[in-house]
Amino acid sequence: MTQNLTTFYGKNQNADTLTAKIKHVLDTETNILITHLSKNLFKQLDAQLPIPSVTSYYPADPKADIDVYEQENVKRKILIYNPDAHLAFINQLHLDLTHHPSVALMTAGTADTPVMYEAGITVLLSGFDIHVKSDSGINHLDKTQQDLKAIEQKANCIITCQGFEGMLPCVIAGLTNLPIISIPTSTGYGISKDGTVALNTSLSTCTPGITTVNIKNGFGAGQFAVRLCEQIQSFNENN
Repeated sequence: MTQNLTTFYGKNQNADTLTAKIKHVLDTETNILITHLSKNLFKQLDAQLPIPSVTSYYPADPKADIDVYEQENVKRKILIYNPDAHLAFINQLHLDLTHHPSVALMTAGTADTPVMYEAGITVLLSGFDIHVKSDSGINHLDKTQQDLKAIEQKANCIITCQGFEGMLPCVIAGLTNLPIISIPTSTGYGISKDGTVALNTSLSTCTPGITTVNIKNGFGAGQFAVRLCEQIQSFNENN
């Protein structure tokens, strides 16, 4: 857990127990994230929590969701649910994301977006900005290089989300000196349908500078990026 974020794992949770846990940290100095949250369990939480809820405004763009939240609901607590990413969050702290380290997120295809959203919202709620480039797969290397050029001067690390053969982080790591956090996804079919091929590609690549999390573990990748950013921020503040 980072200092700005409390996270709950929603799968197989009892609604009453999870509601009690969330209520315990409402009105405290922390943002709240619930991952692996089914629509049915979200409806039960919505009925029991003393705050309103909405469905995600921008299910493909976590930064836009935060921005809209800030513009329309300043100082209000609202449970925002993204049914594609199976998560909900409460932005209690309204953190200033400027003048801090930041994280880039790249998806190989639009089908990898829900995993990217989980990683991105984890970073944002922890107090660091993100820069998203979607559909940057290596089928169009010109676009991949353009997307990388647009973000590598802004970000301190890059999270990639990719299924199928999973080559995106290997290519990106060969083009930049920024550290890469690879999230294999289950996007694909046949031999690649469960994400194992993408996982094995990241684990077995000889391209240096890549760390890999488990299949579809957006939260884990986001947390790793946050730890990097916290160390950079601490160094900058003390030097």
